[in-house]
Amino acid sequence: MTRQCGVAGPLVFAGLVESGRPGDTALAFSIGAVLMVAAGLVEAFFGVKAERKGLEDIAEPLSAARRPGG
Repeated sequence: MTRQCGVAGPLVFAGLVESGRPGDTALAFSIGAVLMVAAGLVEAFFGVKAERKGLEDIAEPLSAARRPGG
């Protein structure tokens, strides 16, 4: 799903902006703004306080994973 949106998004936005109609351009910018607000809300709820921390302090290294049965 992410790949399709990653490919389709620029094509859709380019088509809207290049149409020459102010309404289409406003729609493209509005969609982008709504997506940015949604991403900010997701970060606010699920984000990790990671400033000035090493990666090992945020998540356990993959090398620390235990093997099943071992």
